[in-house]
Amino acid sequence: MQPLAGAGSERPATLADLAAATGLATSTVSRALSNPGRVNALTRERIELAARELNYIPNAQARALTSGKTRAIAVLVSDVTNPFYFGIIRGTQPQLKSAC
Repeated sequence: MQPLAGAGSERPATLADLAAATGLATSTVSRALSNPGRVNALTRERIELAARELNYIPNAQARALTSGKTRAIAVLVSDVTNPFYFGIIRGTQPQLKSAC
């Protein structure tokens, strides 16, 4: 793998960074991470190694653009300082995590 010029920078690694580090197309990198069965096993391992080395974390907002699913919910309450609502909001978190 080729060293990446901005690997030590503050910005998070992108698919383009992984593609540059592995010498593969961005589309191949994307396919390997989102649908591993469609990519050769050796290629997938190479991409996964680069992803670990560059601390790649998928961008949830970018995924939502293509999938149309944000996996986000909104809880509307009339008064966030009211202790009654605090318990409801707090109770939704474990329920949502277990539903994923």
